[in-house]
Amino acid sequence: MHGDIVYDGASGQLLSASVLDYYMPRADDLPNFDVDVHPIPTDSNPLGVKGAGEFGTVGGPFAVINAVADALAPRSAAPTERKRSGEP
Repeated sequence: MHGDIVYDGASGQLLSASVLDYYMPRADDLPNFDVDVHPIPTDSNPLGVKGAGEFGTVGGPFAVINAVADALAPRSAAPTERKRSGEP
């Protein structure tokens, strides 16, 4: 998105090796948007509550797995199956 992998041209040293070395987006980098709340209780538990805050992280690991598979495809290599759950 905003971060690049930057190497020194002369030495080949990686210059953007940590979060401190590249630009992090801030709130003013995002467009304005409106947020609406629609409180509708769920029937799936006694409290009527729903999960919140973790939905955005659910797709991340699978996106990485798919990106690696796509990167390996031109070399006729396939990733091995790995356990993709949080359970031990």
